[in-house]
Amino acid sequence: EGVTLNNIGIVYKNLGRYELALENLQQALVLLKEIGDRKGEGVTLSNIGVVYEDLGRYEQALDYYQNALAISKDIGDRPGEGITLNNIGFVYAKQADKAKAISFFQQFIQVNESIQKDLKVEEFKTTYAAQQVNAYLALVNLLAQEKRYEESFNYAERSRARAALDQLGNKRIDIRQGAAAELLQREQDILNRLSILRRQLIT
Repeated sequence: EGVTLNNIGIVYKNLGRYELALENLQQALVLLKEIGDRKGEGVTLSNIGVVYEDLGRYEQALDYYQNALAISKDIGDRPGEGITLNNIGFVYAKQADKAKAISFFQQFIQVNESIQKDLKVEEFKTTYAAQQVNAYLALVNLLAQEKRYEESFNYAERSRARAALDQLGNKRIDIRQGAAAELLQREQDILNRLSILRRQLIT
C-alpha cells in the first residue's frame, strides 16, 4: 500500500496537484516506516523533496533530500544516493549557491559512473546517461561561470569519453538511440560548451 500511495503521489505531482501529491506521499512515508521498508522510505522522502522543489520551497526540499541521502548511504542504495545527490545539486544551483551545487554534481557524477560501469541492460544505461548529461552540463556551466575553465573543459571532455565507453561496453550500441530530443539537445549543448571552453583556454 505504501508503494501504491507513493506512485499515486507522483501522478498527482506530475499533474501539478501538489497538495494531493504531498498528502499521498506523507501517508506512504508513514506506512513504509511502519513496515521497515527503508529503501521505499528513502525513495518517498526524495519524492517529497521533488514536490517541495517544484513549489520553490527549497529549504524543505533540501531537508527531505538530505534525509533520503542518509538512508541511501546507510543501506548501500547507490542508485538512490546518486539521484538524490543530483537533486540536491540542482536545488543549490537554483539558490545560486555555486560552490555547493558544484560539489554535489561532482559527487553525483562519481557515484553514477561507478554504477554505470556495472550496468548490463541497455535501458538502464540510457537512463543513467540521461541523468549524467544534465548534471555534466550544469557542472560545466557552473565551473565556467566561476572561471574554472580547465576543470569545466575536463568535465566536458569526460562527458564525451563516458558516452564513448558506454558504446564500447555495450557492443557499440548507441545509447542515445531513441533518446528524447531534449537529451540530444543537451548533449549538443555540451559539445558547444566544449568548443567555447577550448577557445577560452587557448586565450
